[in-house]
Amino acid sequence: MLVSPSTLLRRLPPAVRLLIAGALVNRIGGFIVPYLAIVLRREFRLSPSEVGLLLTGYGAGSLVSVLVGGVVADRLGRRLAMMASLFGGGGLACLMGLAPSIRVSACAPPSTSASRSEWPSAASSPTGAGA
Repeated sequence: MLVSPSTLLRRLPPAVRLLIAGALVNRIGGFIVPYLAIVLRREFRLSPSEVGLLLTGYGAGSLVSVLVGGVVADRLGRRLAMMASLFGGGGLACLMGLAPSIRVSACAPPSTSASRSEWPSAASSPTGAGA
């Protein structure tokens, strides 16, 4: 017999439900990249090569942050690493939307991806240690 997803979620411990909700928020944040490309092209009037360069910075921030996120999680604890990553990434994404010029906004994509990508490293530990 199949059980509805909402029933399955209710059966899980609160910590697991919170982790699932955080993963959902984190993945929804990934939708910023295609829209960022559109905004950079239309609103900031950047050339395709400049947009590509900024999005490359976003990708580089993601690559580096996975490693940094693991170290931060090991040294400061997974909970602190996840909270800093989720709130930091959301805050930086909001600030990027308020940037008055491309010069101010240029450092935001790598920073946003870096803070957002630390979260999976901290969340992926199979043990309860450090939570």
